[in-house]
Amino acid sequence: MKKAVFLALLAALALVRPAHAQVEGAALCALAFGAQQQRLHESAVDSYTMCIDSGGLTTMQAAVAYYHRAASRRAMGAFEAAIVDYDEAIALQPNLALAYNGRGVTLATLGDIAGATADLERALAIDPGLVEAYQNLGYVHWKAGDLDAAIRAYDTALILTPDNAQRYLSAATPRLDARRDLEGALMLANAGLQLDPGLGPLHDLRGHVLALLGNEEGALVAFQTAMDVSGEQLVGTYETSLARQGYFAGTPDGEPDAEFVAALRACIAETCDLWAE
Repeated sequence: MKKAVFLALLAALALVRPAHAQVEGAALCALAFGAQQQRLHESAVDSYTMCIDSGGLTTMQAAVAYYHRAASRRAMGAFEAAIVDYDEAIALQPNLALAYNGRGVTLATLGDIAGATADLERALAIDPGLVEAYQNLGYVHWKAGDLDAAIRAYDTALILTPDNAQRYLSAATPRLDARRDLEGALMLANAGLQLDPGLGPLHDLRGHVLALLGNEEGALVAFQTAMDVSGEQLVGTYETSLARQGYFAGTPDGEPDAEFVAALRACIAETCDLWAE
C-alpha cells in the first residue's frame, strides 16, 4: 500500500515539475527583459541564458527568449552570436517576423546585403504592418545604392507612422542622394521639422536641398539652424569638410566665425557636399 502511494506521489510530482519549471523560466525571462530595457545587456544575456536553460518554456516562449537575447547580443556588438540566436528563434517559430527583422539588420551590419534583404522581405511577407522592417529595408536598399527601392520602403514606413519626424528624414535622404524629386525632399523636410524643429540632421538635409534648388540664402539659414540646434560638433564637421574641399583655410575650432561663414557661402554657391570625405 505504501509503495503504491509513493509511486502515485512520484507521478504527481512528475506532472507538477514542468509547470513549476515553466513559471521559473518565465520569471527569469521577465528579469532579463527588465535588464534589457535598462540597457544592461550583459546582465540581460546572462538572465536569458538561464531562462532558456531552465527547460520549462513553451516553444513560443523559448523563441521569444532567443529573439530578445539576440537583440542584446547585437547591442553589445556580438553579431555572430546574435545571428545564432535569431536562427534558433526562427527554427522554433518560422513565422516570427521580428526575428527575421532582427536577423536582417544584423546581416546588413555584417555586410550581407542579399541576406539582409531576403530576411526583411520575409518579415514583411509575414507581417505587412511591421514598420521597423520597412525602415530597415529602406536602409539596406540605400546602402546597396538602389535609391528607388529605398524611397519606396522609406515612404511606406512614413505612411504607417506619419507622426515620427525621423521618418521624414529617412524618406528625404535617398531623394537628395538621387538628385531628383528635390521639391518632394524639401516638402518632407519641412513637414518633419513641423513635428520636431530641433532635429538637426533634417535642417542639414534641408540646407543641401535648398542649395541644389538654387536658394543660396535659404540654404545658409538652414545650415546655420542645423548648427544652432546641434552644437559645435556639427560646426567642426562642417569646418573639416570645407577645409578638405579647399573652401576653408582656418583651423577647425567649432566656432562659426566670419571666415567660416564665407567658406560656407562659397560651398553653397557651388552646391558642394558638406558631408564629403
